[in-house]
Amino acid sequence: MSSIIAPVQGRPEAIRAVPVRHPGRWFAVVVIAVLAAMVINSFITNPAWDWTFQWQNAFTPPVLNGVVTTIWLTVAAMAFGIMLGVVLAVMRLSPNPVLSGASIRLGGPERTSHFFPAQ
Repeated sequence: MSSIIAPVQGRPEAIRAVPVRHPGRWFAVVVIAVLAAMVINSFITNPAWDWTFQWQNAFTPPVLNGVVTTIWLTVAAMAFGIMLGVVLAVMRLSPNPVLSGASIRLGGPERTSHFFPAQ
């Protein structure tokens, strides 16, 4: 059986690549810029915002207590989540099939559930 070998021609010419156009991106930038300008205009010119009232009440004790409570709850939830995650990770690495299986059952739904479904 004989094989035919193509003669070596030289180097092929360079590919002339043309960048892909993205007109939708520019349209989105324009729309977002217009919406941002409208929001800023509303903040500046709309008397219903009543900025003097906002500044008078922004630092009252109930508002500051709400801010402190929100920050405390955020830190506590984060600490609890980290501790639970570390415990589940150690359980997952365990050679004990009961611990490993329990960690998969407890941690699996959180890892696989998404707020936005996959497209």
